[in-house]
Amino acid sequence: MTLYVQLWSEEIESHLSVADKCLNDMETKSLDLERNKSHAEAMELEEQLLEQKMEAAIKHEELTEKSSVVKLPKLTITSFNAHPSTGCRLKASSPR
Repeated sequence: MTLYVQLWSEEIESHLSVADKCLNDMETKSLDLERNKSHAEAMELEEQLLEQKMEAAIKHEELTEKSSVVKLPKLTITSFNAHPSTGCRLKASSPR
């Protein structure tokens, strides 16, 4: 009977060692998946950041193009047809 118990014990230990090995493999794969997932998430965030930077650069270009073109009103200068002495009298009569 002790022989059967010993064989049964060895068989159980064999199954437990296989189960332990499978558990370790699963744990390793789980850690690898987590690393890959976090790497993929980091890459996605990096891609979003680059897209935002590109959009900001395009908006900046558009704003600088718009700000470099300024429309000024057309000013007309009327001609002065008076005699210079009249202009001096006007200047002299202006309040100081």
